[in-house]
Amino acid sequence: MKKNKILLLVQSLLCVACACLLSVLTLNIYLKGSAVKAKDPLAWIFTREQAVTALKTAAPLVIAAVIFTIVCVILGIRDEKGLKPVKGGRIPVQGTENKKRMRSVRVVCLIAAAALIIGGVVNGSAGDVLAKAVNICTECVGLG
Repeated sequence: MKKNKILLLVQSLLCVACACLLSVLTLNIYLKGSAVKAKDPLAWIFTREQAVTALKTAAPLVIAAVIFTIVCVILGIRDEKGLKPVKGGRIPVQGTENKKRMRSVRVVCLIAAAALIIGGVVNGSAGDVLAKAVNICTECVGLG
């Protein structure tokens, strides 16, 4: 393998490892917090101490991934065969079948999005989100 491919592979593996580690740590915090909340309903699931402990665990890997990425950028290492941006911001669609297919996919996605939004409003999630947003905003401003 060429040097560039090896460096790109290592960079990709570091990024995937960071994502996996942070996901596992977040899930761990949630599970521990849920257990505490089951005993004391007024307890917080996420605390600063838990987040700091998790970040201390993940910090070496995240820092290594960031440094490695910066080194690759400085050295100008990139995938020459990678996807290139499309000029004009639109993907060229050839033929009327592909245009119809794209239109139908967009319509299906729009209908699914509308159905999920309506479902969330019907089951009361909108009120929960609003209450959490109000609490977060008042805490950040210092009113709470």
